[in-house]
Amino acid sequence: MDQPKPDLEKDLYASEYIRNKARGDDVYCQHLYATLCNNEFIKAEVLAILADWRWSCSWRYAGGIAAGLYEGSFNGDYMRYYTASLSDDAVYTSEGMIDEEVREDLKTIGWYVVENGVNI
Repeated sequence: MDQPKPDLEKDLYASEYIRNKARGDDVYCQHLYATLCNNEFIKAEVLAILADWRWSCSWRYAGGIAAGLYEGSFNGDYMRYYTASLSDDAVYTSEGMIDEEVREDLKTIGWYVVENGVNI
């Protein structure tokens, strides 16, 4: 039987901790969106690390995840965050920038940002 690859999106939606932080918090969700863009992630599990199973997604997909968490549903409108960093609002983060709060929250649910091609 094949081992399914870890799925960050699934884990984000399954985490009550993340759902509670994100629901109704535009700034947090935009920072999550920006962190998901142009980055790779790996689950802190032996098999995932040894197999180098990385998770990544498109900007559009990241926008859908963030909007879904904001609204508390799996069907969020990706346009809510997609290219939102073009806004004049100073609290928004550019796509690909790793927000430190989000980084720590991902660690809490067992995920790490792959940086400079190096796993955790």
